[in-house]
Amino acid sequence: MLFAFPEAFALNAQWLERHPDDLNALIGFAEKHLTTGRLAEAQARLSALLARTDVEPRIAAALRALSIPTLLALGQAAQVSPGLDALLAHITAQPEDFQGTWSFEGVTHFIGQYDSLAPYQPWLLQLFRALKAETRDAVLAEVQAVRQGFK
Repeated sequence: MLFAFPEAFALNAQWLERHPDDLNALIGFAEKHLTTGRLAEAQARLSALLARTDVEPRIAAALRALSIPTLLALGQAAQVSPGLDALLAHITAQPEDFQGTWSFEGVTHFIGQYDSLAPYQPWLLQLFRALKAETRDAVLAEVQAVRQGFK
């Protein structure tokens, strides 16, 4: 079972019961809320993590990106453009050697399985591919192209 989202969610929850301040576990748990369809809670967790000052910039970029399919699945498409603008501003503020490290494999699998995201699937996959570009400037160029393609 490559994408055993419910099992991963349960394990993450158990870990956090014993280690409630584990930032990496909290970050993973936010993503697991998304990939198990707990959308409102995912968005709340993503927002709370983005408000923290101890989240590394590359992780903050990933969290901002995870917010995009969450907003779409919640029916909040009007919030996607501001979310993309915030993502672009965040990446622009990073040094030239900035590079994302998040794989997004679980999220992209979830996008392919979640019916309400079907109309956005190609666009979302393009977004997550853009975030894997090798340089900050390449990421910016590709995310800007994705931003222009959002309808």
